[in-house]
Amino acid sequence: MIIVCGLQGAGKSSWIKLYGYRYSPCIFFDAALPGARHRGKVSQIAKQFGTELWVVWIKTSLAIALQRNALRAMDERVPEKAIRSVAELFEPPTMDEGFDKIIILDYD
Repeated sequence: MIIVCGLQGAGKSSWIKLYGYRYSPCIFFDAALPGARHRGKVSQIAKQFGTELWVVWIKTSLAIALQRNALRAMDERVPEKAIRSVAELFEPPTMDEGFDKIIILDYD
């Protein structure tokens, strides 16, 4: 299982589309998941089924995430307030959360 987390507009879905096949078979969780408490539920599921759990943090600045979001089609845009909220809440993932591997990709 791989959690792909980061701000909305960071490039999470694009990363999965481009590179996800390399990790097949795999279940991806494509969501902002800004804090350990948000990622914890996925960690519990992985432990329950005895599977490895990785996290890929698509690290992007707020300015870049807002810029990318503005380029999306109107029906795909995330409200700016929501992106700013996730940016304020975001806690970098740590091994203490039960991950087997953490990958940090700087997408600025």
